[in-house]
Amino acid sequence: MGAIPSYAGATDELADLRRRVSDLENGSRLGNSAIVAGALIARDGNGVERARFGQLADGSFGMTGRIDGSTITGGSVVTQSLTVVDDDGVTALPVGQALFGIRVATQGASVAISAASPISFVAVGPEVTVTTPTGKILITGSARIQGNGAMTDGPVAALQVRTLAGAEVYAPGTGVGKIAAFAASTGQPVTVPLIGLVTGLQVGGVYKCRFLYGAAGTAAANAASASSAIIVAQPY
Repeated sequence: MGAIPSYAGATDELADLRRRVSDLENGSRLGNSAIVAGALIARDGNGVERARFGQLADGSFGMTGRIDGSTITGGSVVTQSLTVVDDDGVTALPVGQALFGIRVATQGASVAISAASPISFVAVGPEVTVTTPTGKILITGSARIQGNGAMTDGPVAALQVRTLAGAEVYAPGTGVGKIAAFAASTGQPVTVPLIGLVTGLQVGGVYKCRFLYGAAGTAAANAASASSAIIVAQPY
């Protein structure tokens, strides 16, 4: 048997060939690829087909798969829906509430705010119940309050947080939002924004957050009304 012929540069060419093969094996090859008259098939550890993307058995193109052993055939895509319900087990929750614990309540009807001295928060606005895994609740909201031109002091809107048993843990006085003197004297309706970050609550505790309204001064002219209120509360 004769010797294998050699020539100058054979070693370099062999090294270059090895490098090129290695690049092809390790590099991405899907950037300019396509499935033509075929399919991409995914199989489990036992070799059973679980999904197919491309040309299907009937000649059409689409995607099939298996869920719990049942075969999905044809070119349709099947989605699974998930409904998250409130504590009552019935009311479906929006995504924001389900994922982030956001609670929203509104009050469109007008609520009378009686004159009182000192300020008495006897008129109740919208209320939500919040579970806080962190011991903190962020509350925001607003209410449209209508005064009158004879007022000597403006009505107020405030936030309150209570336990389910009714014990107050965030008093109205710590979250008072007061109507400007101009609005009180002219009798023009004003939207009062409120925001409060309540801390130091029981981790995992459940609390009721609500708006309260009040008026300053015993004169009947200090009476007012509130409407179009919204409160938004969430764990922080």
